Amino acid sequence: MKKLLFIPIFILMILFLTSIGQSAYGDINSFIDEYKFTYGAYDYGITPDFVKVGNTQYYFIACNGVYLGVYNKGMTYTNKIYNNNGTIQKTNIDSYYFGDTCYYPKTHAISNNRFAVAYKGSTYTKLKTFYVADNGDIESYNYSINFPYQGEYTDIEKIYNRGQFIISYILSNDSLAISKVAINSNTGEITSSISKILDYDCSYPHLCEINEDYTLIAYNQNRDADLKISVIDNNDLTIETSYIHEGYNNPDIYKIKTNM
Repeated sequence: MKKLLFIPIFILMILFLTSIGQSAYGDINSFIDEYKFTYGAYDYGITPDFVKVGNTQYYFIACNGVYLGVYNKGMTYTNKIYNNNGTIQKTNIDSYYFGDTCYYPKTHAISNNRFAVAYKGSTYTKLKTFYVADNGDIESYNYSINFPYQGEYTDIEKIYNRGQFIISYILSNDSLAISKVAINSNTGEITSSISKILDYDCSYPHLCEINEDYTLIAYNQNRDADLKISVIDNNDLTIETSYIHEGYNNPDIYKIKTNM
């Protein structure tokens, strides 16, 4: 039995969508389909991230794109990948330019039809919320917030069983900053925010939920020589405990769900 996976792939500054087949044992065993993004006369798109729109066949994608000939602009797209065979509809369902310089966007679902995009802007790290209809239409962004720091390599994770999210990013002096926001799942409104510097000499942070009280973060430290894994207190954004493993870099981290 095959499971269908949808993977966006960046090749030579051109954004591709690729669907692949996966066996019941987890092996990736077939190439299914591919679609090359275009927006007007341009096919530029880097550092894409994506999330599925509820239980539909549509996917919401954010990337560092081009708008009216200007590069490094925030672009969102929706595309359709058919659940029954993994083929990709060869056109963008919808696209929306959200009007900012944009680097390293990361997406996360707020609810079935509402999504957050965190990214590095021209002056601040930012977060915006969007509504995507079940037919793939993108509304203009609902709400926006500027965090007090500007950083790159953004990541975003929902705090388990709360209407709150944690955003991590690296500042120009290699400090690790995090922000916590509350987002209304019915409207996308961002109702509160706190930010702080968490650690120093860091790069490539990735977040993962633990429970209501704690979030896990993995990142490089000591000029990429060490892998550091820390547990963050979700209430006051402090590090509760850490573990350092030498000789690993550019980490990612996922929670294994035993009920899958």
